[in-house]
Amino acid sequence: MESTGGEEEERKPCKSYQQKKKRKEITSACMLNTELGAVLAVMRRPQQEPSIYTSDSQSDTNIINSLKSLRSLIFNPQQEWQNIDPSIYISPFLDVVQGENIPATATIVALAAILKILRLEIFNEKTPGARDSITCIVTGISTCRLETTNQASEEAVMLRILQVLTAVMRHSASILLSDHAVCTLVNTCFQVVQQSANRSDLLQRSARYAMHEVLQVIFSRLLEIEEKPEQCESDTEDFEDGTDSDSGYGVRCAVDIFHFLCSLLNVVQVVETEGSTSHAADEDVQLFSLVLINSCIELGGDEIGKHPKLLRMVQDDLFHHLIHYGTRSAPLLFSMICSIVLNIYHFLKRFIRLQLEAFFRFVILRVASTGSSVHLQEVAVEAIINFLRQPSFIMEVYVNYDCHPTCLNVFEEIGKMLCKLAFPGAVPLTTIQVQAF
Repeated sequence: MESTGGEEEERKPCKSYQQKKKRKEITSACMLNTELGAVLAVMRRPQQEPSIYTSDSQSDTNIINSLKSLRSLIFNPQQEWQNIDPSIYISPFLDVVQGENIPATATIVALAAILKILRLEIFNEKTPGARDSITCIVTGISTCRLETTNQASEEAVMLRILQVLTAVMRHSASILLSDHAVCTLVNTCFQVVQQSANRSDLLQRSARYAMHEVLQVIFSRLLEIEEKPEQCESDTEDFEDGTDSDSGYGVRCAVDIFHFLCSLLNVVQVVETEGSTSHAADEDVQLFSLVLINSCIELGGDEIGKHPKLLRMVQDDLFHHLIHYGTRSAPLLFSMICSIVLNIYHFLKRFIRLQLEAFFRFVILRVASTGSSVHLQEVAVEAIINFLRQPSFIMEVYVNYDCHPTCLNVFEEIGKMLCKLAFPGAVPLTTIQVQAF
C-alpha cells in the first residue's frame, strides 16, 4: 500500500505539468483564432477614409487567403506549438503589417497580434525556426508602411510598433538576433522618436521610454558576451556586413549603438533671431542621448573594460564630447555629464587616468571657479563632493596626479578651490560656501 501511495504522489506533479501544458496549448490556439478573426473583420470592413494608395484587390485577397489558411490549422496542430515553426503563424500578420494598401486599423490589429504572440511566449529560443522568425519580425516592423490619412491612427500604429520592438528584445529568442538585426531594431525605434517630435506628448514619451528599455536589454547582455580574438584584431570591421555568428548579437552592435549615441551629442538646431539664422546645440536631444549613455554604462559596468572597441569608444569619443560640452552646457546637462564621469570612474577607473585628469582640469575646476554662473558652480561643487565621498578617491588622485611630474596637481587644486569657495570674504553665506565647507 505504501508503494502505491508513493506512486500516486509522483504522478500528481506530472499530471499537474501536463494540465498546464495542455492549458497553454489551448490558450495559444484561442488567442491566435481571436486575433485572426479581428484582422479579417477589419480588412473586410469598407474603408471610411480615402486611401492615398491605389487598392490592389489581388494583394488583399492573397493576404486574406493566407489568414484563412492559418485559421484551418489552429485547432488541429500536427505537434505542440513550441515545436512548430513560428513563421507559420507569424507570417500572415507580417504580410498585413507590410502591405502597401492596408488600412491603419488593420495594421494596428496585426501588430497587436504579433505583440500577444511574443508576450505569451508561444515559441522560445529552442523552437525550430525561431531565429528566422524573430528576425523576420524585426525586418517586417522596420518596413511597416504608414498610411498618412489620419494622424491619430498613425500615432496608434507607431505606439504599437514601439511595443512590439520592446517585446522582441525582451523575448527569450532575442538572443538569436544578429548584430545587424539589433541595429535595425534600434534604428527603427529612433526613427519613431524622431517622427514623434511634432506629435502628441504621449507618443514622444513612449518612444523615448521604449528606446531606453531596448538599450537596457542590449547592454545588460554584455555580462554574457565573451570577446573573441578576431574581434580584438580588427578595428575596421564593418558592423553591418551581415556576417554575424550563430551565437547572436554581441559587442559589435553595442559598439555601433554606442557610437551612434555619442554622435547625437553633436546634433544642432537652427535658431532664427532678428531675421538671421544660427546653429546651436539641441539640448533636448543631448539630454536624451546622455540619459541613454549613462544607462548603458550603468548596465555594462566593468564588462565594458573587457571589450577593447567599446572601451576605446568611452575613452576617446565619449570623453571628447563630455569635456567639449562640459563648460558649454546648462546646469541639467552639466549635472548629467558629471554623473556619467562618476559612473565611469566607478567601473573603469584604471582605464581613464588621463581622461579623468583632463575632465578635472578643463571642466570641473574651471566651472567651479568664480567665472561661471552660480547654478553651474553648485553643480560643479556637488560633483567634486561626490568624487571625494568615494573611499579611495583622495589617495588615488594624490598618487596618480600630484605625485606625477607631468600631471596637474589635482588634489592640491581641489583643496585650494574648496578653501576659496568656503571662505570668500565678507559676503552673505551662500549654498556654495556651505557645500565647500
